[in-house]
Amino acid sequence: MHLKYGVEVRVLFNLLMNKLYLNTSIKRKRIKKRFGQQNHYLITTLVALDSFEKLEITKSEKFSTSWNPKDIPSSVKRSIKYILDSALVFIIDSLDAYLIEINKKPFLIQDSKLKNDIDGSHRSVYEKFISSYDNMKSEDNREFSIISSIVALGIQWRNNITHYGAHNEFDNILCKNFDNEENEKYICENFCGLKVKEMLNNFNAGNSPTFKEVTSIIRAVHKFIEMLDIYLISKLDVNKYFYEITDIYFERGRWTQFNNLSDSRKKGIIVNLLEQNGFSAHDVNGQFIEITEDLINRINKRYSDI
Repeated sequence: MHLKYGVEVRVLFNLLMNKLYLNTSIKRKRIKKRFGQQNHYLITTLVALDSFEKLEITKSEKFSTSWNPKDIPSSVKRSIKYILDSALVFIIDSLDAYLIEINKKPFLIQDSKLKNDIDGSHRSVYEKFISSYDNMKSEDNREFSIISSIVALGIQWRNNITHYGAHNEFDNILCKNFDNEENEKYICENFCGLKVKEMLNNFNAGNSPTFKEVTSIIRAVHKFIEMLDIYLISKLDVNKYFYEITDIYFERGRWTQFNNLSDSRKKGIIVNLLEQNGFSAHDVNGQFIEITEDLINRINKRYSDI
């Protein structure tokens, strides 16, 4: 009984909704869902290792493997290095995943130059990142430049850790964003006391990043994705984006069923479809789709030959 009433309320709510707004792309939401708790997982693991070093801990019987470290402090130290390196690799992979997804239908990237640049970068996350940075840096946003420099350093650090024999250097132009007392102060205040010159020295020496450096890069990557997402949405032809969403939906053989529904039921389907793709009733940036009778008619006309 409760389920029936819940469905009825939801249908009524859908019928009352005329505008749905795109504030955060579904592509960013998916990345955040998958990678958003990385700092928490990292801290949890390091706390466990710290406890292991201080306490006399033995292997549980449920682990069917041999494990008997002869030098516990050394094993802990090397394990921490491995975990920090792995966390850096993982967060740069999340950036790569986002940059790949925004260039897939429905395309969050509609600028032809940026799309071509990212297509031409193939598998290089650094080239995809630089293309995105170059496209947005004209906005003259100091915070964006600082965040981007931390991300760029993180990518090159990850490349040096991951690829045998790699000696990637930090871009001199991006490095200039660190060579400024005001920017150093901003980084220190906004990244838990991070000393940017110490981070650069650590990178140039070929060392693994410290805990603070890794958590700062993780935070910078999430901030970069947030800022790029907002920027791309602000430039979006939202109607074109909408029809790419419906193209995908109807390519899956749903047109006949949809076409046989009443207009009110069709509206409910469209509302659900938009919500599944990141739209909501909450207005932040003004980018919206208005679900009107005219929109339903245009959908009917667009897909009538399927």
